[in-house]
Amino acid sequence: MLLPLLLAHAPRPADPETGEPGGTMDIAAEGAFSRERLALRTLSIESEAGTDVRGDFVLQLPQEDDQSAIPAFTADLQASPFALADARAFAGLRLFGRPRVRLTADSDGQDIVFSLRGALDPESGSTAQPATVVLDGDLAVRPDGGPLSINVNGEFRRLNPATLLGNPALDATLAGTVSADVRGRSPEALTGPFELLLTDSRVGQRTIDRLRVDGEFRTGAVEFAADAAIPGLDGRVRGFARPFDRVPSLEATGTFSDLNLAALTGNPDRQARLRGDFAVEGRGTSLETVIGSAAVTLDEATYTLADGRTLRLSYADLDATLRGGAATFDADLALAD
Repeated sequence: MLLPLLLAHAPRPADPETGEPGGTMDIAAEGAFSRERLALRTLSIESEAGTDVRGDFVLQLPQEDDQSAIPAFTADLQASPFALADARAFAGLRLFGRPRVRLTADSDGQDIVFSLRGALDPESGSTAQPATVVLDGDLAVRPDGGPLSINVNGEFRRLNPATLLGNPALDATLAGTVSADVRGRSPEALTGPFELLLTDSRVGQRTIDRLRVDGEFRTGAVEFAADAAIPGLDGRVRGFARPFDRVPSLEATGTFSDLNLAALTGNPDRQARLRGDFAVEGRGTSLETVIGSAAVTLDEATYTLADGRTLRLSYADLDATLRGGAATFDADLALAD
């Protein structure tokens, strides 16, 4: 049967983060309804916070012999924008901004294929260029309660976690790509590979020319390899971690070359160049509780003293043990001729 124009007027709670008073949200649509499906055309959602969402949504209603894990549906929605103040008020999500996005999604009752394209404007009304995000993926849900599987590929530009999460300590400008092909119903049960690549990015005051992390979840463990190029340092590291255990643990080995302390710290008085390798292992929930060890070998070390003289080492070995917030170490070094 044909549905007339539907109208809903919903009160919006006060924002739990900012304390802004509540408002209203208006929902309107027209479409058709039968025993098999609900089709909403010209769907619109508007709020006093600024949300303006429009599009179409078709839901296949469950039937008596339906064995689907999730409802089948199609959606094509455009937000211009979606005010995340509404997400904070209605769902308690601590997110900030005014994303302008288009979301398309299709479900056959077991697999969801989705695509998201958009830009994130800050709530402050800043005139800076917005972050842009592209995300494509598919999510499989099994009717027998088996593990979820998700495959995603994304690209982002000018993304600032501080703006999105409302935390100035996370200030950054990130650009790069992300991909994952994982299975599992909880973080500690995940299996499958992932990859993160950052280029021409900034974290705090630190510039990142390139950072690539390849890894794989292994049911509670994470195996990873990373290489980075930042002003003052080129480095590589491989490791194995168990971040979801009651007491997290880490084992890693790596190399560093062209480590320039002046460039790395931004302090021209710290003139030193180092090249070598390292190994660390430990477990704990904080610096005060870490139990572990570290070893560093310098194959080349040049240090400029305060009086202008240059100190050169032909080699240096450092072994350290960490326990209860304290470190003990042994060092062996030799001056170059």
